[in-house]
Amino acid sequence: MKRRSQFLIGGLLVVLGVLWLLDTADVLDVWRWGVIGPLVVIGVGLWRIVTAFGGAERDAVYGSVDTFVLLGDRHLHCDGPFEGGSIASILADVDLDLRGATLATASVELAATTILADLDIVVPAAWRVRVEGPVILAEVKVPDEIAHPDGEAGAAPDDRPELVIRAFSLLGDLTVHQK
Repeated sequence: MKRRSQFLIGGLLVVLGVLWLLDTADVLDVWRWGVIGPLVVIGVGLWRIVTAFGGAERDAVYGSVDTFVLLGDRHLHCDGPFEGGSIASILADVDLDLRGATLATASVELAATTILADLDIVVPAAWRVRVEGPVILAEVKVPDEIAHPDGEAGAAPDDRPELVIRAFSLLGDLTVHQK
């Protein structure tokens, strides 16, 4: 919710700045109620439409996840077998809570695409997590004890279940937490 309000405030400042510039350059007489009034109504209407598509939701995931979030917040949780799937988010915050989940097979893949978005994944302490894929001007945080439980890169694989995250992140954050 915090991120969405930042976009709203930033967008409003940009629009007001453009209107001010047009008024200063005598291109448009903006500061009349006949122009500002309709712009305010249009802005509020657009904001209501945008928030209707991506409001804060908490959804249960059964088996696999297949979700797309645009301009909103989504909270997902799984309390049973997890088979992987895909999450795509643009200008959004997504939380995936897998603390109550079990992996359906020894290794499960999750495709994660974040563009100007944040994805936080919480996994059980018994899982290993591996993140693969390109990140462009983005940050991926996976604690070393999750990725390399023996403390060494390239250590012999153990028999714990593994979540493989195939990530593409552009100007976003992907964070994995273990609890």
